[in-house]
Amino acid sequence: MAIIEVGITEFRSNMRHWLATVKAGDEVMLTERNVPVARLAGVNGLAAWEQMIRAGRITPARYKKRTKASDMERVPAKKSVSEIVSEHRDHPMYS
Repeated sequence: MAIIEVGITEFRSNMRHWLATVKAGDEVMLTERNVPVARLAGVNGLAAWEQMIRAGRITPARYKKRTKASDMERVPAKKSVSEIVSEHRDHPMYS
């Protein structure tokens, strides 16, 4: 996969050609006065994260399903959250 820089005027003049280039798997970086303004990439049915995994840019999660907080057993609290926060604010370590 190559990234090809193309000026906006050139892109407008030959849009079909550049779209065919994107469909073939390359990316087109649109520039305005040599400053990148947009990037066109093909849509091949894979989500962006799937493409990054295949390219080796990211590693997939170890665990597919995360435990929801609503599914967990609640820990009984002896104080309210506001009381705990107040105690921490008054602690010398946080002053």
